[in-house]
Amino acid sequence: NPIASTGLYQQGIVSMILTLQDRSTIDVTSQSKSSYRALQKGSNNLDVEILSISSKNRIRARGKSGVAEIEGSFSGRQSSRLAVSVTSSPVVVKAIQSFRFSSTFSGIKNKATERVRIGAQFSDDTRYDTLYNGGGAVLPGLLNLTSNDPSIVSINSASGIASLHDNYQELITLTTAAGLVSRSVRTAANLIPDGGDVDLGSTTGVPLPSRKVGDKFTVAVRVNTDGESVGTLKLNVQFDDKKLKVIAAGTVQGSGWPGGTFLKTVNDPAWKVSF
Repeated sequence: NPIASTGLYQQGIVSMILTLQDRSTIDVTSQSKSSYRALQKGSNNLDVEILSISSKNRIRARGKSGVAEIEGSFSGRQSSRLAVSVTSSPVVVKAIQSFRFSSTFSGIKNKATERVRIGAQFSDDTRYDTLYNGGGAVLPGLLNLTSNDPSIVSINSASGIASLHDNYQELITLTTAAGLVSRSVRTAANLIPDGGDVDLGSTTGVPLPSRKVGDKFTVAVRVNTDGESVGTLKLNVQFDDKKLKVIAAGTVQGSGWPGGTFLKTVNDPAWKVSF
């Protein structure tokens, strides 16, 4: 059958088992003395309209509907024939069986990437457990991948690769769709600071999630020195002092501080903390 609107047809793989006089069996599917041919139904004439055989034992549709027969041969002995039907009625995605992506999408801004893992079941109950691999889409044009905010996490339908562009205060929703069937996953966009850069918040989940009025919470400040020794650094963390207030006594050096003098200036001015 054609596969949805991709322009591709389903493919088949035949196998051939040799039965010996003592009823033992040997798989000769890929043996050098094994061969296969497509024949017209009920005839010894080769079929050149319905089926073709490639890569030894793989069956492909040529594009015309009908029935052809596959015959195998091993060392001069012919197998019984296998009838194969080709129809112009497309199979469509019945269900997105799996859609997997990391719950925290973490990495360096505009450098971090991750490929989605998607499996689907079709209307004839055939199944593709892996619709994206290292070469991109296994069935190009089948799936449409979208992000609810491409400025934070973008995703490419041809490759299945998502790219991380920024932190975000809510979960990002990635959606895959094939026709009327769709499925979504949610991920936290969470940057790791590049060399010489700074990042705020948790390293897992949403880095700085939404808070309710009156909540008290800790914000981690991380510096990536890119493996270099730093003699002195100065950081300013700025915020809207109409919405946030820093508790001076809670501003302390973190567990990753390598040693040396740690100085802080809080509430002077009220919208900035200096380290």
